[in-house]
Amino acid sequence: MTRWESCPSDRVLVIDYDDLWTRTEEIARHLRLDGTTFAAQFPPRATRTTGQA
Repeated sequence: MTRWESCPSDRVLVIDYDDLWTRTEEIARHLRLDGTTFAAQFPPRATRTTGQA
């Protein structure tokens, strides 16, 4: 069991890398941040270079 698996479920947020840009509101709520500001300041998705996982 990894350390994060032993944390209370309300303290762990698992998001696929490809979903980061469509779930900014959820991420902001989880971090107790203003969703509109967080989404506006979230960096745009950049094209990944070949060879990166």
